[in-house]
Amino acid sequence: MLTKLKNKVLNGGKAAVIISTFFFLNLLFAQDLNVQVIALRSYSGLFRGIVAKEGHFLVRVADKEVKLEEVVRIDFEKQSLYVPEPQVAAVLWDGSEIWGEIVKSGQDTISIASDVLGAVEVPLETVKALLFPKGFRTRRSFERFRLAGIKASEQDQLYTSEGTLVQGIVSAIRVKDKTRQVVIDTEDLGVMNFPFTRIRAVVLAQIKEKRQQSGLRLHVVLSCGSCIIGSIYKVGSRGITLSTSLGNLTVPYNGISQILVYGGRWAYLDELKPLECIERSFVGPVVWHYKVGANCLGDPLTIRAVRYRRGLGVHSYCKLAYALQGKYERFEALIGLDDAAVDERFDTRFGNVIFNVYLDGKRIFTSGPISWNDEPREVRLEVKAARRLELEVSEGKGFHIRDRADWIEPRLLKLPQTLP
Repeated sequence: MLTKLKNKVLNGGKAAVIISTFFFLNLLFAQDLNVQVIALRSYSGLFRGIVAKEGHFLVRVADKEVKLEEVVRIDFEKQSLYVPEPQVAAVLWDGSEIWGEIVKSGQDTISIASDVLGAVEVPLETVKALLFPKGFRTRRSFERFRLAGIKASEQDQLYTSEGTLVQGIVSAIRVKDKTRQVVIDTEDLGVMNFPFTRIRAVVLAQIKEKRQQSGLRLHVVLSCGSCIIGSIYKVGSRGITLSTSLGNLTVPYNGISQILVYGGRWAYLDELKPLECIERSFVGPVVWHYKVGANCLGDPLTIRAVRYRRGLGVHSYCKLAYALQGKYERFEALIGLDDAAVDERFDTRFGNVIFNVYLDGKRIFTSGPISWNDEPREVRLEVKAARRLELEVSEGKGFHIRDRADWIEPRLLKLPQTLP
């Protein structure tokens, strides 16, 4: 984006603020929602909201109350693996995403109409990238770019739908009458105008340093594809208000697909840097490196058609080591072969691995051979007083062809005395 705010000249126009009928229905009518809560143990039943009580936030499910800081995730009913393709997906520096349609532009902001949130005012200084899914050849290429292809640079970068890269300073995003375009000032070619229909992505240079939130925070995935990251500002009977980089946003419960919890009792390995990473291949120099939040190919983590947003995607052989320093009491994860192990086009179904877990050099868990056809398995291991944790995926039967394995939601339960 503009490396200096004064370089922004965003031309606004008359665009009606679109708040969808679905948004109003979410606010006006509460419907029964069934959820599954994954915490220190699992709970399923009727969702009765999130409440504040005695210094804690509690999730009410059926007749149970679960401390939010102990929750890994809350899965709401009627989740879908894929959502309708939006006009734009705005990826923010804090990891949030707003999916919808740009309906208004101002000097330093754009307004995006979301099916769940209504019209959201998005300051451009919070935006890492604007992705236009229809500019990508396939949904898969859009997802890959969204998960791993956004590389920050000192200049703004515009990727055309043909794949051309244009660098410079984005001087305007115009939304007026029938005009929908991005204006970029380049050093070699001068000022260029690109309609939204010719754009794949606009990656903006960072203006402000990203500040990591501390304390309990929620990653709320919405049914429209958006996801909001923030701390709890207020809870209500029909929704929850989060303090975010966009200000306070209220999310209706019946627009939520999933809630992931960070900053509580669990430490997630996808937020920790490994002490050591050993990866090798049996086909010369070709190595599939481990990915955070994606499988080893850069696609969404998916096992048996269920998509997960948190985890590590690896390929055999891979060993990742982490420092424990005696701070944790339990390790948990879901393990399995990613759906990328299957190629339906050629009816090829390979992939067979062995998951191993080591504590201080001693193996304490082995899965035995797991194939592409097996259901994912839960791993729950005591790690008290241990100093080093190693997660290993080795080849099983059939050499290492398509050994695309996932550690889903790998996490460590903090000892009570280590909590703030």
